[in-house]
Amino acid sequence: GGAALGVCGLLTVGGKRKLYMIGVHVGLLLQLAFSAVFGLQAWRSYGVPAKADRFPLFVVMCGGSVLALGLMRAFKPKGKEKK
Repeated sequence: GGAALGVCGLLTVGGKRKLYMIGVHVGLLLQLAFSAVFGLQAWRSYGVPAKADRFPLFVVMCGGSVLALGLMRAFKPKGKEKK
């Protein structure tokens, strides 16, 4: 997961606009997918005694992924305004 986000980050510093846009948007989509997967895992492990040790980890990972997605969205470069 982290390696894929790292590759997206490297695409953004390549200097070419097309690669930059691909890196930014694929990174956002990956972060959204990580948030959904960790949320689903937390939901499925809630109340299951055999998975009780993993539940807090899934909650923290989901929260971190949602926070990271929010920060990525907040700091995403804005497009040029048309006049």
